[in-house]
Amino acid sequence: MTKPRTYTPELREEAVKLVLAQGLTLDEAAKRIAIPMETLATWVKAAKLGNGAVTAPGSRTVPELEAEVVRLRRELAETKMERDIVKKAAAYFAQESLPNTQSRIRCDSILRLLSCAVRLRFRAAASMPGLKVRCLHVRRLMNA
Repeated sequence: MTKPRTYTPELREEAVKLVLAQGLTLDEAAKRIAIPMETLATWVKAAKLGNGAVTAPGSRTVPELEAEVVRLRRELAETKMERDIVKKAAAYFAQESLPNTQSRIRCDSILRLLSCAVRLRFRAAASMPGLKVRCLHVRRLMNA
């Protein structure tokens, strides 16, 4: 039996470039490089799908980049929500520290509720029976 021939990643990349970038047909490119047309067709198909088999070293495929964008957008939304909570809390406490402005709720309980809301991201906090009323109050503070 003959041993299957292995090709270097550089050869694969150049062969795919012949087809995709230079516009040669599979048959023409395969004859130029002296490789089987089916092998080249497999490489081109993998490159079009973004499987990463033909990507340059250190580069990432489109699906990997899209997944990272989704993750970063989700993280940014959470960070913005946390920032807004802290902004509203700072404004609330600044108003409370002014003369002739007193709140019915003590500062320590507000801090506890705010940290609870940030940690549990409102949804989980609102679903807990004991925290439901408190979280509604925090939401009212956020919307004030």
